Amino acid sequence: ETTETTRPVTEKQATLTEEAQQMLALAEDSDTETERFKYRALAAHLYIKADELALAQQQLVLLQEKIDTHPSVDMATAQTETTEVQIISAEIAIHKKNALLAKQIIDEIKPVTRDQQISFYSLKADLDFLSARFMYVVDRRAQLDAYITDEKGKDENNRKIWAALSNLAGNQLNEQRSDNPIINGWLDLTRVVRAGQQNISSLEDDLLDWGTRHPAHPVNDSFLQELISIYQIDLSGKRRIAVLLPMSGKLS
Repeated sequence: ETTETTRPVTEKQATLTEEAQQMLALAEDSDTETERFKYRALAAHLYIKADELALAQQQLVLLQEKIDTHPSVDMATAQTETTEVQIISAEIAIHKKNALLAKQIIDEIKPVTRDQQISFYSLKADLDFLSARFMYVVDRRAQLDAYITDEKGKDENNRKIWAALSNLAGNQLNEQRSDNPIINGWLDLTRVVRAGQQNISSLEDDLLDWGTRHPAHPVNDSFLQELISIYQIDLSGKRRIAVLLPMSGKLS
């Protein structure tokens, strides 16, 4: 006899799922199909971030059904809704690590709104990550930072830049140079943290020195403090701590 095992749900996943359910409640209370579509789309995005892909796909089916059975008369709204379905479909493909399907969908996307434009370039960066084109990720997301206005979005963007840099081999990192001061700051930060593996006790001072060298860099103090905290865990029992920080966990 076999028993089903479920994945442990993190606090972040639980919060995102709850927010998605709140969006669905708003969808049910909506007076118009357009408004209902908007809230369902927001719920789908949140479910994807919570790694609840089956729930996201349920919303995707309903969104596509709305387009098929109740298409918007306004052309701009109709195109916006079609694009939103494509973006959600591409996000699901990315999370399933299906790079080929994700690329096919992304190639068809024609963003209408500013938010869709940001999502479009973020998807391209995520596809670059799947394809192990890590410096392309850094370049795209460094440019995206100027257009992302909310703090959560900036934090997520920073963590995805860090995930890409953390996957660079040592020789690749040492060969990288950029005319972009933001990217150079990221490269310098990665070198500082990797050097900190050899001398954990000086990491905090080294990060402060990094901040002095790059005072206008978009990385904030809380992100640097998280780095310090990660490298200070169980120091007495660990001689080395891996620099690879994945796109999930404390720095996700």
